Amino acid sequence: MERTGHEPKSLSTGRYGPPFTTTLDSDRIMVRVSPFALLVFVGAAFAVTEPTTSEQQTPPTESDVVQLEKAAVAGDRTAVRAAFRLRQRSDGAVAEHIDIVLGSTVKGHPRLFLEELKRSDNFARLDSLLGNLGPKYVDRSSAQSRELRARSAALRSVANPELREVRDRCLKELSRMTKERSLSNNTFERTVMHRGPRLSAAQPSWSAAQLGR
Repeated sequence: MERTGHEPKSLSTGRYGPPFTTTLDSDRIMVRVSPFALLVFVGAAFAVTEPTTSEQQTPPTESDVVQLEKAAVAGDRTAVRAAFRLRQRSDGAVAEHIDIVLGSTVKGHPRLFLEELKRSDNFARLDSLLGNLGPKYVDRSSAQSRELRARSAALRSVANPELREVRDRCLKELSRMTKERSLSNNTFERTVMHRGPRLSAAQPSWSAAQLGR
């Protein structure tokens, strides 16, 4: 739109930025807006797509974890990173499931695990993250010990100086858990061996009682 000399004085002042052109019914119209108004407009546009605080704090569900599990265990960085983000706001059974999934990446992808753990800067429940092995290890003490030692060996293979502090922190925790479980297993085995003969001798009387003899 050409200037006629009759525009409002405010349009020609320095408080307004450079003009931009828009089209309305095939006519080109030049409009001047203040920098402040432009910032308000742009900010409003971005606010439409930014997640709200309540959305960011919504606790994850089992379904959220299941969707990431396969890719994360396979070493997909995007999935591992997403799982660490979910871990920040999870608790209960969902938190345990996330720890099992992330812990499962240690043996096959130790460097990725350390990089994303460091990036998340969340070392809470580190014992659960490294030592919650999942249902298939329940009541299998020897298998648990082997798995923990394998995870330690995998982490020790990471030589990146930038990850050394995180790696050593994880190794210290794994070492502690391995020793505790080994001690617990040895105590249990000694108890069984000590009580074994008595249990064997008592078994026939229990069976007889159960049979109503």
